[in-house]
Amino acid sequence: MAKSSVPGSFLKAGAAIDEDEVRRFCQDRISHYKIPRYIRFVESFPSTVTGKVQKFAMREAMIEELTRAAGVGT
Repeated sequence: MAKSSVPGSFLKAGAAIDEDEVRRFCQDRISHYKIPRYIRFVESFPSTVTGKVQKFAMREAMIEELTRAAGVGT
């Protein structure tokens, strides 16, 4: 599958913020096309044994979730 250029963000669950607040925060600080279209709250981030966040794993999880939601491949 080709890499997606759709912006998305992951935040830890329990954050005192919601999706709309994230978008409002970004509006005055970054270009409109960089504002995340999809925001997910997760319990923990996938990480290596040294504690680095595995961004590729988050990207794959988002692609899988969006593909499933769109009904592609069924």
